[in-house]
Formats: sequence, structure tokens, C-alpha cells
Amino acid sequence: SRYMLVKMMVSDMLLYGNGFAYIERLAGTPNSLRYIPATKVNIHYNEIRNELYYTCTLVSKGKIMPKDILHIYKNSDNGYEGRGLLKYASRTIRLANYTENAALDYYASGLNVTGLLHAKSPMNKNQAEQAVKSLTSGIPTANTSNYIKFVPFDMSFEPMSQNAKDAALIENRVFNVQEIARYFGMSPVMLQDLSNSKYSNVEMANLDFLSNTLLTYIKIFEGEINRKLVTEDCYYLDMDEREFIRMDGKTSAEYYGKLVSSGIISVNEARDCLGYSPVDGADDLLIAYTDISQNTINGEENKDSENTEINNKNKD
Repeated sequence: SRYMLVKMMVSDMLLYGNGFAYIERLAGTPNSLRYIPATKVNIHYNEIRNELYYTCTLVSKGKIMPKDILHIYKNSDNGYEGRGLLKYASRTIRLANYTENAALDYYASGLNVTGLLHAKSPMNKNQAEQAVKSLTSGIPTANTSNYIKFVPFDMSFEPMSQNAKDAALIENRVFNVQEIARYFGMSPVMLQDLSNSKYSNVEMANLDFLSNTLLTYIKIFEGEINRKLVTEDCYYLDMDEREFIRMDGKTSAEYYGKLVSSGIISVNEARDCLGYSPVDGADDLLIAYTDISQNTINGEENKDSENTEINNKNKD
């Protein structure tokens, strides 16, 4: 599907630096797109001849020219081959992995604390055995899985492991989320980190996500598709980003109501944006005037009014 094709290409671009789709043609006209894993494609560039081509045994045994393959990439050192985010964020990813493993070990142990026992006075063998027995057993509480343990014979316990707060496990996990979000060029709020949220509503968060994150990838796809798939000069691809900035009902009504009343869009265009089917007689741009004959600014009424004014001037 279209969704899976775009998803797989973007995933490859983020992980490996490049995303590919082979263009299958019928009599020279693009007919379909075939996803190709980035690990199966080799990029070749001859600096002397200034020639770029690709090889992939999955679709062809020879050279694949740039016009026959969609190639998307974002980070590049040479202008024709991308680099994956894993190469840039490898240290941050390893740190996040270590933090998660440390948290797993800590909570998997039942939050048990390890440490050293210090005896303030010499102990004989029997006293040492009793001390060990008192620590390995315990007095059960109302919750049968918990026990109260005590330190006998004037002994002190020195913990050698940190609790979750002292180990800064929570702070480190929040920091890891923020670092990973930074490499992807997105707000940590989109990764459910609400500690430093600067948005007053969902619309602002979605608009920021669209402007600072998604728009880059949208432009990459638009440019590549317009260069290699659109064969007519009078046509071009422009992806619709309105889906990402959907507003609530009240805000939508006010927004589109102002556009219609100002003559910027027609009623049918507003209905299309809201997901409604078009109606007859609602394709003209309208501006509310006192003279009803001036309401339509691009319809027959306006043309008749202009013709009347021209005829009057000719008579004068």
C-alpha cells in the first residue's frame, strides 16, 4: 500500500541513510513502484564522468539509472548518498540502552539493597550464625510477600547500592528521550515527555511537529517524485498537510467561515476540507456586499456587472 511504501522508505532512510523504490514503467510511462530494501542497493558514482547509477540484483542485473529509481536521503557527506541517524546518535542510543538495563536489574531484584554489616564488638561463631539467620529470614507483614528484617548484636548496615532516586534513573530516562527527539528534529512532547511542554493545545503541538519535523520529509518526497514520476510540465505533486493540523469543531467553523466570507475559498472548497461532498451552486467565490449583484466575484453576476459598467462608459 501507499502507506507501507512510504513507511518502509522513511525507516530505511533513518536507519541506513537511504530509502529506495524501483520505478516500473510501461512504454516509458511510470506504472508502479516497488520497494527495495536499502541493504540490497549499491550506489555508484564516477567523479570523472559525473555519472551516478545504482545496482540491485533484485530488479536488474545491470545499471539502474537515477530516472528509474526513487532515492530519498536526508543527511549526506557527498551529495548523492545519505547517512543514517544511527551513526550520529550511536552514543546516545547506547546510553539509553544502559539506563534501561540498569533500571531493569534494579526493579527485577525486588528493590533489594545490598551492603556490608559492621560489628561494633567482636562476635563468636554462634553470634555470627544468629546474625545471618535473622537477616535471611524475617517477620512477615500483612502483605505476605514483604518481611521486616532487623540487625542484631549492636551491628550497623552500610548500603552499597543506590535507590532509584540516587541513581537518577528517572532523570536519565527523561534525558534519553530528549536526546533521541533532538536527533529526529522533533519535540520531546511527541514522545510523551510532558515535563517541558510549551503547547497550550493539541493544534499547536501538531503544527510544530509538521513544521519542524515532517515538512522536511514531505519536501524530500515531493522533489523526488516531481523529478522522476511526473512526466507533464503542467502537473506537479503537492502533498496535502491538512490532515496533520486538524482543528476542533469550533475552531474549524470560525477558520473556514472567515475564508468563505472573505472570498478566499468557495463553499465547496470549505466542504471538501471538512470532509463533506460538494453541492450545486457553491463553487463561486463570494464577498458580502450591500448590492447583491456584487456578491459573486468570479461568477456570471460579476461579469454582467462589468459589462454594464463598460456599456455605460461607452454611452457617456
